[in-house]
Amino acid sequence: MTEAQHWLRSPQRHRLLAKIEPLLIGRDDIHLFSGDTAGLPDASASAVVFTRVAPGSEPQFRAWQRRIATAEAAFPGFQGTRLEPPIPGAQDDWATVVRFDSDTHLRGWLGSPQRQTLLDEATTFGAESSVRTVRGGFAGWFDLGKPPDAAPTPIWKQNMVVLLTPRVDAPTWTNAAGIAIVLALYAIALAVFSQFP
Repeated sequence: MTEAQHWLRSPQRHRLLAKIEPLLIGRDDIHLFSGDTAGLPDASASAVVFTRVAPGSEPQFRAWQRRIATAEAAFPGFQGTRLEPPIPGAQDDWATVVRFDSDTHLRGWLGSPQRQTLLDEATTFGAESSVRTVRGGFAGWFDLGKPPDAAPTPIWKQNMVVLLTPRVDAPTWTNAAGIAIVLALYAIALAVFSQFP
């Protein structure tokens, strides 16, 4: 985590951001999560909630967060929640990940009157939130433009495509050698995994 914080605060990163800033829409939106890095189950769906809390309102926010976590846990398919505090100089928002066993159950919670009541309550102590929904793996990259009822791209196929993507800042020979190794491993993986849908 320390290395990530160092990079987020580094002059090099800020110089690079300044170069691409004219191409960006909205603010730089990166959040760090510490601890367990295990991936999500294939069928699970998560919402990442970014909350900006008014200075001095952190105790009210923490009490409210406990109430909303209790409400989430009562919904079908709930698998867990995780709260990450702001990191001075790196991220200003509180980040909360809420995981459900399916997109349907996640959407049930996100659209619920119980959640809306709690969100309305949070405005009394100056909290402003935004939500992003995510699935395990790289699904967001592969399922753009697909109809909502279409089957998701299998995780193993997503991972193979990502592994074949060369680094743009590496020497050409290392990309060529890396791609050759990954292609050999890819062929083995295809032979093994092609039996699965």
